[in-house]
Amino acid sequence: MVPGRVRVYLAVAAFCAAPLSGQRSASVVGRISDATGASIPAASITVINQKTGFHRATESDPGGAYALTSLEPGEYTIKIAKDQFRPIYNFDVPLAPLVATAIDFVLQVGSVTEEVRV
Repeated sequence: MVPGRVRVYLAVAAFCAAPLSGQRSASVVGRISDATGASIPAASITVINQKTGFHRATESDPGGAYALTSLEPGEYTIKIAKDQFRPIYNFDVPLAPLVATAIDFVLQVGSVTEEVRV
């Protein structure tokens, strides 16, 4: 049986530690556009943690903006894809804790069989 005071301290410690783990997260944000500078809505953005294989995907909004948050810090591959455009792969992107890394992408008109590697 755990004494009352110890139980309270354990509960407070668990409550206080929970936000600390969330504070270590990384983010990547940016905008997807074409060569003329026009926004590209509904582009697929996928991030893949190179160490763990974890991946998360989202789509750009009507203004071309995207955000992927609450990521484990580390090195990522970022893939951008949209029909009628060549996909982009950006390798070895470092995402640091407590930082929103800003990366804009410019898609080039082309087919899916063509790729741009950064």
